[in-house]
Amino acid sequence: MEGRLWHTSGGNITEDEDRALMFGYYTPDFIRPQLEKLKSKYPDVTFTGPKFGEELAAHYRSGDVFVFPSKTDTFGLVMLEATACGLPVDAYPVTGPLDVLADCTAGEMNEDLAKAVKQALTADSQAARDHALKFSWEACTKIFLSNLTPL
Repeated sequence: MEGRLWHTSGGNITEDEDRALMFGYYTPDFIRPQLEKLKSKYPDVTFTGPKFGEELAAHYRSGDVFVFPSKTDTFGLVMLEATACGLPVDAYPVTGPLDVLADCTAGEMNEDLAKAVKQALTADSQAARDHALKFSWEACTKIFLSNLTPL
């Protein structure tokens, strides 16, 4: 099951004010019972189902922080999706986030995700967007072309 989860508490993280939104998960029939258990266990989490295009971007823009809780993803394109929408990202300091968030002032990496969330809440959304643009197709093409050697 894939999910995108972030707190939308208006900036103050407390148990009473936290809201979480989870979307983008794939739910084949054999996982549906697990999803129902999660919904029951976490009634304050909104499970929206998959989102695409402008609707997906709107969900990103509505958040305060994007939490990337994986320690095993290889790149984490969703972190770029979030930053492209101006959403600061927090993650563990492991491969993937280290590649995507290197030199990013709108991302926090910490072994303690709660600390990273609190730090990321102060990040500038324009800095997040600017960081994502470093990974645009134009930027990637320039990097690729600079590595070519004439024959």
